Amino acid sequence: MGVVRALLPVLRLAAGAGLRPGPALLGAALRHCSSPRTWLIPPQPLASRLKWSGEAAALFRAPATGRRSAGGHRRRWPDRSCCGANCSVRRGGTRRRPPRWRTVAAAERSVALYRRAAERDPAAHEPELARTLAALSTHLLRTGSGDGSVSAAREALEITRRSAEPDGQEHRSRIAQRLRLLGRALHRTGDEEEAEACFTEAETILRTLMETGGRERYAADLDAALSGLAAALGAAVDVHFDADRAT
Repeated sequence: MGVVRALLPVLRLAAGAGLRPGPALLGAALRHCSSPRTWLIPPQPLASRLKWSGEAAALFRAPATGRRSAGGHRRRWPDRSCCGANCSVRRGGTRRRPPRWRTVAAAERSVALYRRAAERDPAAHEPELARTLAALSTHLLRTGSGDGSVSAAREALEITRRSAEPDGQEHRSRIAQRLRLLGRALHRTGDEEEAEACFTEAETILRTLMETGGRERYAADLDAALSGLAAALGAAVDVHFDADRAT
């Protein structure tokens, strides 16, 4: 990694000179430097990795967007959700429900319960509905159901946004938390553009909260938001590389 970092100024000059392989080589080098882990080499500071990922994403975003709109190119992670929360596997001739799906089923029952309660009294029960939806999204993400996780996280965020106390610190912190959850789910399904927007908004909220006296309290949440943003930007670069190689 040290050698690649030393070559970045040269690669930037090559890309700026208009040489055809220059942008591709620079993007590959930036993506390599922004990797959180490298064998036997400690990870670089998060701020540096975020800067490199952002530069690489910006390098390829414009041309890749044009190709994607023309050819419909979009990478999606395989959705390993099988047949949903009722999925089961056969072992030894018998049907057996994986333990994680039991957790999903329990979360779905909680969501249904609080949804009925929220229909009768939204002010009293919508916060718990948002919490159970967020828990369901997390469980679905762990089982590989990316699309289901996105749907649950999106609804949890919508409910949280319209809740009371829009200016309260706890409320804004909860919105940032739900944005990070939605960003992770979107990243898993390959929607890097919206995932980047979620992590960026979460970062803005958390930085504001830290400036108002909660620096130590929200530092870990900000680190998580920046890590998610770096991952989304890095994945966007990979998509752009795939499109570039296909042309």
